[in-house]
Amino acid sequence: MKFNAETWIAIASAVTAVCALGVTVWQGRQNYKHNKLSVRPMLATMEAHDEKDNIGYVSFTLENCGVGPAIIKKFILLNGDEEVSLNNRKTYDDFLRGITNGCFNVCTGSLVPGYSMPMNSKHPLLSFNYDTQKQDISFAHSLNLIVEYQSIYQDETFTYDSRKDRQFHGREAAA
Repeated sequence: MKFNAETWIAIASAVTAVCALGVTVWQGRQNYKHNKLSVRPMLATMEAHDEKDNIGYVSFTLENCGVGPAIIKKFILLNGDEEVSLNNRKTYDDFLRGITNGCFNVCTGSLVPGYSMPMNSKHPLLSFNYDTQKQDISFAHSLNLIVEYQSIYQDETFTYDSRKDRQFHGREAAA
């Protein structure tokens, strides 16, 4: 079978079209991956400790350090390995107010499943003042937080676990 010039041109055109289609599909997938990464949230907790004139201040804040909103799916407070609250605001608040008994200026906050935490936002979880001479606040070292969240794509669930942060900083959570 002999091919003439027109047949070779048609074959070359078909090969070029298939290659162009392949590159277009590959580029679309890469663009999709990039777009997902460009809106990925990243949660972290910040602990603040301060003391002045025998009055101590402790604050725990959840921050979204990522580049997109975090859609909260689960919000779990742990006391050691015991689950205190699984998306139950009253249980969560009652527990925190119970362990901070004797502390003053106690403020608690939690997250509701479905809440969209904006990027660069900070959400206070617990803050209180205490008498450094009279009160033991070692309970604060056994509190941990697990938050399951998603990006706006809602196709992958991420988990933030404060126990990993404590291990990184050399303050393993008390069991």
